[in-house]
Amino acid sequence: GKIVQLVQGEKKALEFDDFEEWIGRFANYPLVQLIDLDAAIGTGNNRALLERFTARLPCQVGGGIRSLDDATEILSRGARRIILGSVLVYKNK
Repeated sequence: GKIVQLVQGEKKALEFDDFEEWIGRFANYPLVQLIDLDAAIGTGNNRALLERFTARLPCQVGGGIRSLDDATEILSRGARRIILGSVLVYKNK
């Protein structure tokens, strides 16, 4: 897993793999938004990696949350909030 910032969901503006540096950079933010891009596109997930952030920072997490079980797991890993998107429109559960 890496930290990336995408421009309009495609072009990479930033790419880093030093997670401790970014945890330090975000330490004073009231809320950090994390999107699991692998989970969003269905090629796996980075939940253990996300937990490194959610254990130490106030975070809202999105990407690949397709069920109540997914949401519950992410919240149990320390996320303060979850972000739901297409699952609300495309999945009838």
